[in-house]
Amino acid sequence: MTKFAREDDKGYQDVLRELRVMVENPAFRQFWLGLGEPNIVPHLRQTAEPLPGTLGWIESYIKLNKQSDGSTPHRLVRITGKPGCGKSVLGASLYRNLLDKYEQERVPNGSQPQTQSEESQQDHQQDNQQDNKQKKGTPRVTPLFYAFSGRDATRRSPDGYLASMIRQLFSSKEDRTVLRQHFDRNYLGKRDHEFPSIYFDIFRWALGLPVFGQIVCIIDALDECDQGPKKADLISNFGDILLREDYNVSLILLNRDYWDLNFEGVKLPAETSLHIELDRMDETRHDLRLFTNSWVEQLVQRRPAYEDFQERLAEKVYNRASEGMFLMVYLVAELLLKSTDSSPVGIDRTINSLPSTLQEVYQRIWDSIENKERARQIMGWIVALREPVAWQTLADAIAHEQLMEHDQDNAESSFKIQDFRTIDLLGDIKRLFGPLVTTYDKVGLAHETVKEFFMKEANFANRDDAPNGLLPSNGQIRIATVCAFCMRENAGGRVYNSADSIVGVRIPPFYTYAIRNHEGHYEAALQRGEDIRMIREYEHMMKKTASFGPGDKRKLEKRRLLGRTSRLRSSSSMSRSPDLSSSSSTDHRRRFGVRAGRGVKRFVRRPRRSEG
Repeated sequence: MTKFAREDDKGYQDVLRELRVMVENPAFRQFWLGLGEPNIVPHLRQTAEPLPGTLGWIESYIKLNKQSDGSTPHRLVRITGKPGCGKSVLGASLYRNLLDKYEQERVPNGSQPQTQSEESQQDHQQDNQQDNKQKKGTPRVTPLFYAFSGRDATRRSPDGYLASMIRQLFSSKEDRTVLRQHFDRNYLGKRDHEFPSIYFDIFRWALGLPVFGQIVCIIDALDECDQGPKKADLISNFGDILLREDYNVSLILLNRDYWDLNFEGVKLPAETSLHIELDRMDETRHDLRLFTNSWVEQLVQRRPAYEDFQERLAEKVYNRASEGMFLMVYLVAELLLKSTDSSPVGIDRTINSLPSTLQEVYQRIWDSIENKERARQIMGWIVALREPVAWQTLADAIAHEQLMEHDQDNAESSFKIQDFRTIDLLGDIKRLFGPLVTTYDKVGLAHETVKEFFMKEANFANRDDAPNGLLPSNGQIRIATVCAFCMRENAGGRVYNSADSIVGVRIPPFYTYAIRNHEGHYEAALQRGEDIRMIREYEHMMKKTASFGPGDKRKLEKRRLLGRTSRLRSSSSMSRSPDLSSSSSTDHRRRFGVRAGRGVKRFVRRPRRSEG
């Protein structure tokens, strides 16, 4: 306690200042906490570093500062390419390089300036504070990064992108003070401003602050952002940023080549915009050659039988990935590593039959799996989960699913959740799926194309000519039901009790995910038009959950009606009960109840209640 023994100690002042902010300005605290984390560290940690000697050429194309010859820096850089050609690796590498380069060039700020009092929040004082900070040491470039992901619901929305940008810009306490002052003047006490509707306004205001120098926004996988009005607003916002001459901002956008990005009404001088088609660049083909040789060399080290075929292998693999797909090289090398015929004739046959597309590679890997039932069970979860999860959470989710199915058939069962929980799920995943799934930090799909492959196959699951019937067509509502089952068990079932929930002990890892995401899976099931009987089962189970209140009941009924309208408009060929899919009236919903059974649940007709 000696650190806070005197009121003039820095530690005492810091704590007192933070407490004052929390007490006097709860609205800003709510806003700041609502932004969440920047949500970029997991992506950067999982994205590989480029092979030494590759992708370094890209920086010679991109001009971020005014050149010695007087040429203007690029305001807009678009980098496009086919799936697997290295866009994500390039985007992450650009951000890391900019961060390292300009962090070293930052002029030391020296001692921190004194914090202004809460009463002195005037515009001219804020400007003086920014000018002083500019003189003391402003980075010449402030790099910002965000990667959208179709595999993670927390990284698909424009709101998440804007929140991350604001968090990164105002990461220091000094910058956050400036943000709080702006927030108090413009939004405090005004009911017409709600989160996250003000994110656009705050972000645009921040871009005009000279304290950040030149801002470079690197945005990866923009094509994986959620479709809808908010995405259109986001694109429009990009256009507004590019037109503002008082903004010292450069946008670097990475997306697939088939996704057309148009900025209507935005006319930039030719020298300030750049479009790089990554899979068509000569430099990319050179990098692909180096990458292929490196992977084939590693393959020969692990499989010496391939040594005499190394040169031929390198040429064959390079030709298969000639469109610039580094992912293709990696996957083909993994296939060759697992080849079971190492005779000269067998190796020759393997080389001549190498797949030529990512879809063919995924099909080969799937065909090589022996335990298809176990593979469908695990992959069905990984593909449908709204966000990557720790392997313990996934193991607990699958255990709850198995326990739920077992309880449906055995009412007097004495089994517990521990009896179904997998001990070595990571090992099972690696042996089953190999390079299709990553297990570095959390369990997730290695690439968006893996999800697209399995989701495409799932669309054929109900057809007689289905190629494999890879995944069930009702995956979203199935997971929602397991979530409801987990919540019910935790809220007072025979496995957990409510006291444990309050103190946070003996809570299954899947419980937190279930609480946070069950509604999202339910809504996805309604939008996809999944089996109506399974949807009714979920609704029935939720009404039995202790945490399900009257407000939740009204919300559930509203979503069901919206989903019913969506299903009636769709042309889905999934099987449904004729009575339940009819649009005649809501009387059917009152006359049908759910009775537990195995697999898809059976419906029993109940007598209609008297009007009295």
